[in-house]
Amino acid sequence: MLNMPYEPWRDTSEPGVRFKTPNVDLHGNLKTALFEVEAGVPMCWHSHSEAEGVYIFSDAIEDSGVIYEAGNYSIRRSQFTIQQTVWFS
Repeated sequence: MLNMPYEPWRDTSEPGVRFKTPNVDLHGNLKTALFEVEAGVPMCWHSHSEAEGVYIFSDAIEDSGVIYEAGNYSIRRSQFTIQQTVWFS
């Protein structure tokens, strides 16, 4: 059990984006990260070498032209590229 209120939010290099990492697998490549993104903040082109799962807790995002609302879950296989994601409420 993790007591998340005591895990600090950390700033990223992108303005308006913060994160927490409640779980890091020291023996493998698995990591759980929670992101808090301000409305209207774009996350531009980037890629991942491993699979990524995304759960939308609140509001919505537009990801490469598709809108995902609160409650949606998406998983992408490894070796994928994000064109652009915009977070909005």
